Amino acid sequence: MTNKTGKRKRVIFTIIVSAAVIFNAGAQTKEKQEFVKDNSRYDTGAVFELGKITVTGKQRYHSFDKVDANTMSRENKNDVVKALSDLPGLTAVNVGPRNEANIYIRGFNSLQATMFLDGVPVYVPYDGNIDLARFTTFDISEVSVEKGAVSPLYGPNTMGGVINIVTRKPASPLDVSVKTGVKSGEGYLGAINVGSCINKFYGVGSLSYVSSDHYSLSDDFKTVKFQKSQDRGNSNLQDWKASLKVGYEDSAIGEFSLSIASQNGKKGTPVYAGTDSASTANARFWKWPYYDKTNIYSINKVNLGKATYLKIPVYYDRFRNSLFAYDDTTYTTFKKRSSFKSSYDDFSAGGSIEFVTGLIPNDSLKVAVQYKDDNHYETNTTNDTAMSVAKEVFVDKPDIKFRDNTYSVAIENSLLLFDRLTLVPGASLSYRKAITAQNLTEPSSYKYAVTDFPLSKDTGWTLQLAAFYKLNGSNTVNASVSRRSRFPGIKDRYSYRLGSAIPNPYLNPENAIQGELGYMGRPVSNLYIQLAAWGADLDDVIQSVSNAGPKGETQMQNTGRARFYGYEAGIRYVLLQNLPAFERLSMSLNRSYTKRQNRSNPEILFTDVPEYKDAVGLDYSPLKFATLSWSHEWDSKRYSTSDGKRIAPAYTVENIHAAITYRSVTLNAGINNLLDVNYCLLEGYPEQGRNYYVNLSCDFRK
Repeated sequence: MTNKTGKRKRVIFTIIVSAAVIFNAGAQTKEKQEFVKDNSRYDTGAVFELGKITVTGKQRYHSFDKVDANTMSRENKNDVVKALSDLPGLTAVNVGPRNEANIYIRGFNSLQATMFLDGVPVYVPYDGNIDLARFTTFDISEVSVEKGAVSPLYGPNTMGGVINIVTRKPASPLDVSVKTGVKSGEGYLGAINVGSCINKFYGVGSLSYVSSDHYSLSDDFKTVKFQKSQDRGNSNLQDWKASLKVGYEDSAIGEFSLSIASQNGKKGTPVYAGTDSASTANARFWKWPYYDKTNIYSINKVNLGKATYLKIPVYYDRFRNSLFAYDDTTYTTFKKRSSFKSSYDDFSAGGSIEFVTGLIPNDSLKVAVQYKDDNHYETNTTNDTAMSVAKEVFVDKPDIKFRDNTYSVAIENSLLLFDRLTLVPGASLSYRKAITAQNLTEPSSYKYAVTDFPLSKDTGWTLQLAAFYKLNGSNTVNASVSRRSRFPGIKDRYSYRLGSAIPNPYLNPENAIQGELGYMGRPVSNLYIQLAAWGADLDDVIQSVSNAGPKGETQMQNTGRARFYGYEAGIRYVLLQNLPAFERLSMSLNRSYTKRQNRSNPEILFTDVPEYKDAVGLDYSPLKFATLSWSHEWDSKRYSTSDGKRIAPAYTVENIHAAITYRSVTLNAGINNLLDVNYCLLEGYPEQGRNYYVNLSCDFRK
């Protein structure tokens, strides 16, 4: 009955969105048609500029460090991981045992590279990271990435870089976009954005829904113990998202905004489907009944004069999820000691004050003070197998909580010299203090007690210098050097990791010294290039050390020294334009090389990131209203375990997309993994085989 009800809701929502598409198509007049230059896509909304934080002096003539709404819509990139996976220097990873997707930046993991929503931090207090696949893109104007010279104004924990999701802002009195579609695996999507900008006031509301019953594996996949068919077991997902933004903008006074976003999801976790016997024996049968996140934030800009202003963001960010660990693939019973029910209720609250002044000619000064209050509340149960092995006898463990406070002050200055050279020095100092850290112990079998962990204090700092030299109006070379740090999270310091580890409350921050040389620009007409060579020396790297406890448990320790280095190249060339049968033909090529060396323990390998990654794309528009796209990605092998015994082999994936636009309506269809390649990002967790989608969308502006 529940499945039928859920399907009815999906169908009803799809019908509503489809009707809105048709209605808007009829409402749009011919005189209002506007096509953007990039692949004839209608503009999907202005960028919320208050949500941006950039290093002064950086210029992007055709950026390879961001993805805009047009590209995400055209290529069916419906979550943040898919949106960023093709960019140079970035790697999509699959945390298979948790069914989480994340992005590594130049080999730095999601704990070392922080995610922001309109410049507001949204990482989870306990884990330190979050499932980026739950962040859908229907109400987003762009997703940008900062590497190398990351502004210290972002605050602490940006050692490896920054991902910033920037939302939409309406640009006309009536600004509407709607989208509906279907995909393989009984998948559905629907999204509506309605906005308005009248005089000095603006507002936009969004609602989206994405669901999938399962995804199908390649025909070349060989079935194993817990995966007996090509339909991936326990791979269902469902995500609802609603958001609202209102604001007031006056060029003399400033801009004031309030945003509310609520994400509500649930998902399964596919079971290990590889050939490693130990992983099969320890297989997890997990479901996430809810995976919810709420963001409430206000970003305000107060003008203090012609070139001086205050920027004041304040926020409340809540994360709730529940994890059920079952006995087997029936997902019905909790009779084993390893089975449990767990729920998290976390929140972060904080804000900052940023002062910006440009009163001195060719000089801009920015100073920011930040505060963040992280809270983690945890509820768990276990099953008392000593009382009965034939039925579920749940034992409720005491609730435990953790709390950290983080303070930071940052400064950044931009100085233009000789009309060509921009120097941008920056620095920050951060302080993190543990306020509460409760330890759940088991003095006797199934009898629990709560004690306190030792509380620690840590200091981290950033020092940075970036330089940008304009060769001419279209070409810039850049260089930067920085030293930055990352605080260990609550889980790093206090987690027992289901009994396999012992905590370490005294973990110190990780540190990295980084350097970069780069070029960005347009050497000839219609050719856009971005190049970078970079390196990083890491110290006090947090690593899991084996046999640290009396029973062989692991422990997170500051034992690591490492060196990361590599290069990136992004090229886009418009081959033909405005010719008969060749309205537009363009090609793109991204290449990344990432080398990671463990200098302190060479036998412990870094995982999840291939040394080489190539992404090639071809866009062909025979007519202004039609676009055909082909994309190709090749990744070299990557290690799935630090001992090198489990490896995800190299793979090549091809995708094709087609779009036809009539007036304001676009019909979009595509085939991903065209050749039905059997591949994985993590050994034992195969990705989708050949899969299809069809979308119908409308962007209306009046």
